[in-house]
Amino acid sequence: MNFKKMLWVSICMLMLTACGVKPNENEVNLSLPQVKVNQDASTVTDQADADSVAKAEWDKIVDFQREVIPVLEEVLIKQFPMKVNKTGTPTIDIDGDALLEQATSYFDNDDVNNLKIVFLVDKEDATEMMAIRKELEEKLGDKVVFKKAKHNPKVLRDMAKEVDEYLHAKILSKYETQSAYSVGYNSREEVIDIRGKLTDEHIAELTQKFGADRLKIDPKEFHTTH
Repeated sequence: MNFKKMLWVSICMLMLTACGVKPNENEVNLSLPQVKVNQDASTVTDQADADSVAKAEWDKIVDFQREVIPVLEEVLIKQFPMKVNKTGTPTIDIDGDALLEQATSYFDNDDVNNLKIVFLVDKEDATEMMAIRKELEEKLGDKVVFKKAKHNPKVLRDMAKEVDEYLHAKILSKYETQSAYSVGYNSREEVIDIRGKLTDEHIAELTQKFGADRLKIDPKEFHTTH
């Protein structure tokens, strides 16, 4: 029986740099002051202060990404070049799949006064990654951080697709048509996020097949907007 489903894959930031310097809104974590509900003079002031704080923090994130993204693109294209054809003009871009076989990355915006680009590296001794690390640390200093990945990023991303297919074929085929689930590769937490109306038996099947350390399961009904 057919049913609604969503398959989403969180692509690492470096594969999206061609889109420009607009920050990934999902990565922004802004801590704002609490604002009272009643609309008195102090509430208006508090809201204005909160808006001012939010704008200042957002501007810092935009400025940071505007600074580091061109450097990242320049360095990564050297090690992972890929010929592409944009609007009929041959050019060179980053080979995202080749990069993902060795590492993934994300913007750490948790502290807007100490913004970072974080690399989670699986193949630390690869020639390309050693060259990337050397050049980025020279050009960006402590604005870039390299950490050892728990899992290979490309394996996890591809596994997310396998999990989706497995759910569809083996577990959720008897769901009602309005039921839905989501599966996604979470590059920052290095897990596959799964959300849907799953039983203990479903969860046991998934963890046995794909490994509990690779999955983050939220067994709640997933409602789409359509």
